[in-house]
Amino acid sequence: MDRLRHSWRLVLLLAAVLAALVIGVGVARSASVSPPPDELVKYATETAAYCGDAAPMSAEYALTTAASAAALVGLTPGEYGAEFDKKVYVVVLHGSFVLQNARVPVGAAPPKGEYVVFTLDPATWSSTDLHLGSSPPDTSGMSLTPFSLQ
Repeated sequence: MDRLRHSWRLVLLLAAVLAALVIGVGVARSASVSPPPDELVKYATETAAYCGDAAPMSAEYALTTAASAAALVGLTPGEYGAEFDKKVYVVVLHGSFVLQNARVPVGAAPPKGEYVVFTLDPATWSSTDLHLGSSPPDTSGMSLTPFSLQ
């Protein structure tokens, strides 16, 4: 019986150590993620509102190259010309969007979608491309960081 009690204490001790390690790793990871630039948050907040959903379900961003972001905004890498290696921020918003101000044929409904993806030039903070879609963009291979809108 004494041996069984000792085994349970050891199991509980190991579980406590493992839990402390997992919690510590989670805290260390979240502390190492830097917040997005204020300009990016401001632009994303304005874009979400302009696209009809001021409070989307999620917002994520990554600093990448124009070539890597091209497919996410409906372009091919060749459409960036000589600037394929230029650094851009790519922002992915997930919500319920309707582009009321889009130019559509008379009587046509405005475009709708659940995902807005756009790129921002970090030197000028101007948007270079925007895409509205109903399925999630393929961001595999890209490390997106979640953030909150203002």
